[in-house]
Amino acid sequence: MTEPMPLTRMEMPERRMLPVVTVGPYVLLAILTVATVAIKHSAAGSLRIDLTLCGLAAAWIAWMFTLHPAWRVRPRPMAVFFVVFVVIMAILVLRDPWFGFLTPAGYFYAFAVLRWPWRLAGVAAVAVVAATAQASGINKGTVLGLAAYLAVVAVNVLPMCSLTWLDRYNDQQKDRRELALAEVSEAKSKLEATLAENAGLHQQLLTQAREAGILDERQRMAREIHDTLAQGLTGIVTQLQAAEHAADDPAGWRRHFAAATQLARESLTEARRSVDALRPEPLETARLSEALTSVAGRWSALHGVPVQVTTTGTVRPLPPDVEVALLRTA
Repeated sequence: MTEPMPLTRMEMPERRMLPVVTVGPYVLLAILTVATVAIKHSAAGSLRIDLTLCGLAAAWIAWMFTLHPAWRVRPRPMAVFFVVFVVIMAILVLRDPWFGFLTPAGYFYAFAVLRWPWRLAGVAAVAVVAATAQASGINKGTVLGLAAYLAVVAVNVLPMCSLTWLDRYNDQQKDRRELALAEVSEAKSKLEATLAENAGLHQQLLTQAREAGILDERQRMAREIHDTLAQGLTGIVTQLQAAEHAADDPAGWRRHFAAATQLARESLTEARRSVDALRPEPLETARLSEALTSVAGRWSALHGVPVQVTTTGTVRPLPPDVEVALLRTA
């Protein structure tokens, strides 16, 4: 994947340094121009060449960097801009060593407009220019002088390249942290979505289980009524029919009547046991107050006596046994 341009990745602390990059080189050029005029005022020809190079450098910065902000995030224009600027700066340094003070602008641009690994090469090139300015007084025509010059170059290049490499490493670490945070955030979002989905499925399962439980209970009650109450009532009818046929036999009639009575008692007990856990039908579809009003309305319609039900106080749920008892009492 192609690495983005440095200026597209600037965060708030780095953006505060942007004025240094945009204004700093002009300030350095202005100071060095004034110093050049002061030093070379008597050498008009050489001064004109230096002033022309300073003007060319300022115009190049203005055209390529200041006046075209959109070019700052385009690799090729910025590569051309940096190379030409370093060449102009090197010519100035070769002519007048004090232009080595312009090299901070070269470092600024290397970090601001060059992608990795070209940034490392750009910093090394600026460091060589800075070393050339610092070693201007060394005679490079001798072996000792050349070794001294190379030592000055190494003293400049190695630390600056090390700082560039460290800056690159920090950028990579920051990218890894941001990627890890993004992955954690995505995983958290997926987990929240999964939990919400599980909660919905759990509620759906609870609803299905409750409906299945109600259906099972109804089927159980139906089987129990069929197996107990229906058989008991059938037995009562049978015993009563037998008693009717044994009208001429007092002993047989009493025996069948006693059996019918016993079956009736057993069936009544079984009916009470079967329906003891069931809520009355009005409480299955309405609140207690509404159920009481419905009961009173039916009683009033049956007997022609006006009845009014009034509920006072704060409405709150009561235990099911209490509601059933109050309704049965009414």
